[in-house]
Amino acid sequence: MTTLRRRTYEVLEAAKEDDSLSRTVDCLLIVLISLNVAAVVLESVAELSATYGAYFFVFEMISVGIFTVEYLLRVWSCVENEILNLYEPAESPAQVYAHANGGARPDRACLFGLHRQY
Repeated sequence: MTTLRRRTYEVLEAAKEDDSLSRTVDCLLIVLISLNVAAVVLESVAELSATYGAYFFVFEMISVGIFTVEYLLRVWSCVENEILNLYEPAESPAQVYAHANGGARPDRACLFGLHRQY
């Protein structure tokens, strides 16, 4: 049985051909991004900004709300990623650093950005 969090992860990640909901969400997000780009371009025209500025603002706030909900859902559901589940949980910041840097041990030089990567 698929949990709600697992299904959320599947819907928000790259759509599979047989998953119509995931493909629909992807298409809606692309349309919303495109509309935001168009709104920014149109708002840069002084006459349109003066006439429709309030509408642009409302559209921007609604868009920010939608993108915020999408982001929070991605953060909530990211634990369903199989790749992330291959690692043991880190018990200290040093372990997080080691995982991110191929097992390297942090020292004072790297903490100050003075280390070199070869």
